[in-house]
Amino acid sequence: MRLMIAEDSTLLREGLVRLLAEEGHEVLGAFGDAG
Repeated sequence: MRLMIAEDSTLLREGLVRLLAEEGHEVLGAFGDAG
């Protein structure tokens, strides 16, 4: 699955990216502001 993540919290955002990548998902981008 290919995903994009928008999360204000840097710690949570980086953790989600790592967790999802370890589970085989492709993280296309991670952003600190959804707006």
